[in-house]
Amino acid sequence: MAYRPAQFRRGALLVSLLVLLSSCASTFPRALMEQVDPTVSFAQLLRTPDAYQGRLVLVGGELLRTIRGYGAMELEILQRPLSATALPRFFQPSQGRFLVRVPAHLQRPLPEVGGLLTVIGEVWGAKERGGEVLPYLEARDLKAWPSWAALPPPQFSGVGD
Repeated sequence: MAYRPAQFRRGALLVSLLVLLSSCASTFPRALMEQVDPTVSFAQLLRTPDAYQGRLVLVGGELLRTIRGYGAMELEILQRPLSATALPRFFQPSQGRFLVRVPAHLQRPLPEVGGLLTVIGEVWGAKERGGEVLPYLEARDLKAWPSWAALPPPQFSGVGD
């Protein structure tokens, strides 16, 4: 049997595509994702958090601070736009900060300050922090991304560049 580069490339592409799709699908449970309101942008949430009380939103960003309390902890997160796989895009500009209350049953190891998180949260309204009024969510689920996820994308150049 002869080596056929075109078949090898097609096979490698198919395997890569399957791995990518399976990683996208496993970020959050489908049933929970179906409850997220995709019409609520972070800019809207930042302007009028009380208007979206009770809705589920998908947001993410860079962990700024963790405050542990009795039965729950609170996270302060610097928002970053999300990729198609819900990964916060570290090198894209932020629109602001938000707070997330994490109940005890969802508490798990979190990244260090500066690490990336994605949260599905129910909007509870607003809370004041440091003279600012910030959106306040209760986490329904969260994903802590590995530290390598914040690395910049690879840069490629062609011959003669």
